[in-house]
Amino acid sequence: MPTADFGFPGQPERLVLSGPTASVQIGVGRDSVESADARQHLALVDTGALDNCIDMDFARAIGLNPSEYVTAAGVDGLFETEMYAAHVYVPALEHSVLGNFMGVRLLSGGLPYAILLGRTFLRHFSMSYDGRTGAVTLTTA
Repeated sequence: MPTADFGFPGQPERLVLSGPTASVQIGVGRDSVESADARQHLALVDTGALDNCIDMDFARAIGLNPSEYVTAAGVDGLFETEMYAAHVYVPALEHSVLGNFMGVRLLSGGLPYAILLGRTFLRHFSMSYDGRTGAVTLTTA
């Protein structure tokens, strides 16, 4: 069972400021992440988010087109957004996420993440969060 640390062991304040962070590779659609179009980026592991999300400007920059439009809910209430088909691979867990990612504003909002992995991702893992030490581990269930 792969286990990976997405926190900042020994740096609890950094965990508070950054949240659990994963290095991911991003492919377009069903393209393999080993393809020339694969890109390495940071993802926020977010227990407060239901769905997986991708930054809309980033999605367009790597050539993704919206696959559909949906009504979503966030801290500001309901909003209309785009969905993008993408392939995200988390090397530390040897886990791929292939599917629709909700379009949101991450990078333009000042966050360093192109991807947000929500509870639809987390349902495949056991998670341990130790705010005192800064350690966050995910283990394949």
